[in-house]
Amino acid sequence: MTTKYESFIALCRDFKASEDDNFDKILAQALVDLSLLRAQLAELCEVGPSTMSRWINKKSRPMKQTRSAIVEELAMMAARLQADVDQSEKQKTETKAL
Repeated sequence: MTTKYESFIALCRDFKASEDDNFDKILAQALVDLSLLRAQLAELCEVGPSTMSRWINKKSRPMKQTRSAIVEELAMMAARLQADVDQSEKQKTETKAL
């Protein structure tokens, strides 16, 4: 079964910064899948909440290089969260085996 983190990582992996990329959708999905508040996502991206709001609502966008770096960082965050889930599941399985 695919977890929300794995699905988010796949979404990020498919990202290609371009004029019609899905950067806004990735940010919106990060809020849901990574359980972030908009202010937390803004802080992670080193911008203010109003800038984050404009990015999510497609009112403005950072430069291509910045978009790629943000998506890469969000993917790494999701990978760390997935690793935590995997470790927790492994520990549960080991505990049951005892």
